[in-house]
This record gives sequence, C-alpha cells and structure tokens, in this order.
Amino acid sequence: MPVLSKPQSPAGQMDEANPAQFSGKSNLLFGVIRFFAKLLKKLRLYGLFFRLLHQLNLYSPVFYLIEDIQFETAKRKKEQARLISFYRQFVQPGDTCFDIGANLGTRVAAFRALQANVIAVEPQQFCMAYLQRKYRSQEGVVLVQKALAEREGTMEMLIANEHRYSSLSPDYVNYWESHSPDSVAKRWERTQTVEVTTLDKLIEAYGQPRFCKIDVEGFEEEVLKGLTQPIDVISFEYHSFRHQQALDCVDKILALDPNYTFNYSEGNTMQWGLSQWVDGARIKDVITAELSHKKRAGDIYACRPASSSI
Repeated sequence: MPVLSKPQSPAGQMDEANPAQFSGKSNLLFGVIRFFAKLLKKLRLYGLFFRLLHQLNLYSPVFYLIEDIQFETAKRKKEQARLISFYRQFVQPGDTCFDIGANLGTRVAAFRALQANVIAVEPQQFCMAYLQRKYRSQEGVVLVQKALAEREGTMEMLIANEHRYSSLSPDYVNYWESHSPDSVAKRWERTQTVEVTTLDKLIEAYGQPRFCKIDVEGFEEEVLKGLTQPIDVISFEYHSFRHQQALDCVDKILALDPNYTFNYSEGNTMQWGLSQWVDGARIKDVITAELSHKKRAGDIYACRPASSSI
C-alpha cells in the first residue's frame, strides 16, 4: 500500500507554491471578482445575478473566464502542488487514471502533471465544454461526456446554479434544498438528459486504470454498482449526512476484493485522516463513529495490497 506521507512540493520540479512565479495580475483580478461576489451576496442580488447570466447566455463565458483567472492565482497553484504531491503516492508516469466527475479538470491537471494518461468523465455540458476548450488538443487526455451508473442508458441530471453541486441523486439534492434553503449555489432549477455508461464498459474501452477517482455528488454507490472487477486504487467522496452510503460503498469495494485496505482524507486537505491503512471493518467503524458526526465531506481511499509497489 502507499506510504503515508505529508504532501510536499514535487522534488526536481518548479516550486508551484511560490507566488512570486505567477502573475500578480491574476491575483488582483480574482480579488476583484471575489469582492464583487461578496457584495452581491450582501445586497441579496447573487441569485438575480445567476439568473440574469443564464437568461443572457453569459453564464458559460463569464465563469470560464473566472476559472481561467483563478487557475493562475498563487492560491490555486499551491492547491495544485498539494494535489500533485498527494497523488504521487498512487500514480506513476504512464499509469492510466479514471477521473469520474471531472467537473472543470482540477484533478485532470494534477494527473497530467504526473505524466499519467487520463480518462476524464463528465456529463455536464457546461463542464465538458470547458474541458474540451482546455484539453481537447492535449495528448494523454480522453474526454468522455457521460455519467456512470449500474447500467447503460440515459438519466435526468439535476443541474445546480453552481456546477459543482449538480447531481444524479434526488436524495442528495433534497437534503441540500431542505438544509440550505437560502443558498443560491445549491439550487437545482434545470435538468439535462445525460448518456450513461458503466465502469466496466469504461475499462473495456480504455483498459484497466491504476487509479479511479469518483466524485459525483451523492451518486458514488451507483457508480460502483457498475464495477465487477477490482482496481488497484479507488477513491470516492463521502458526505457525513449520508454516511450509510459510504458504508455501502465500502461493502461494494470489499466484494471486489476482501483484502482492500482503507484510509480517508477530510475536505481538500490532501492529508491522511488515519496514521495507517486499515481493513474494511475498521474503516466502517471510523465512518460510523467519527466521519458521520463531522460537517465536512472528504474522500475515502481503497488500496489493494497487490498494488503496494509505491
């Protein structure tokens, strides 16, 4: 299993955490954008701003521009350096990574920095258009505009005002609508019919991945139902308010190979929650006794002992 380590700047590469290496213009522009967003929220005009952008067909170009600016800020560069260092524990040059729920490609960028081949799966038209704009001509990246579930077909995706909350899970959406009624970002006012495939079909098309990351806003269990063969390393997002789903995901992974060991990372800290990898029974105890009482989401990692070449 991977050695537990504190993420550091990748040795022998440019220090991506050094703000001096990046344009101060991006930091300034993003600061202005954040000030404008906070002002709109304070004036209770944030929702109107979202709707106006959609009505004028300006949502995509405006948020693509914001993402481009944010990607060049010192803060984002630090975050990327942390991601690269963390995933280096699993991913080696030439490995294949599945990014299920690629969104705007933060993990795609990290995997490519590690010289891995990436199969980026994202059903949202808004996100896929951005990914195509950024990665279409890049060698080593395959973009798949589909969702994953237990079987192939089509489904209705609930599209949130803020793309990172879009989901195929009505239960996930219902929870946030009842617990965050004043949130503009967590409103689902549109739907999109999406094509659906399975993890097994993805492996059939692109080969066995070394690492599979699953982050699909409450639909993780359904994605794992479409997998009948073990993958060396799997990560899936957990939510404290849906801890039973996390338990079910662990059971599905153990059904593929009972020797998987587990750990977790809270939020986007990219730091291990446990000092050592544990078996399925222990991680289920941790989910029930600890993670279910925390407000933050995070990711649970499953690693096969046979993959412990790192």
